[in-house]
Amino acid sequence: MKEAFSNLKIIFGIDLILFFFCISGIVQISEKAKLPFGISQSDNQLFITSAQNNRYNFLNNSELIAVDGLRVTSTESVELIQI
Repeated sequence: MKEAFSNLKIIFGIDLILFFFCISGIVQISEKAKLPFGISQSDNQLFITSAQNNRYNFLNNSELIAVDGLRVTSTESVELIQI
């Protein structure tokens, strides 16, 4: 009986570690690039859909070619840019 209880502790410990690992992944997902506009994709082109702030002079339906000098071709590539 003690061996079963010991195994249960080990399994619970591993589950707890995996739980915190998953929680940290959720936090990382919420930390995506915060851009002052919305993006839509058509073929291999990205377009600005909703410019939220006119401070940067982005126009709606403008093509997005690069961010900080890095060429972007998909929404995923924009999300991976470290700002």
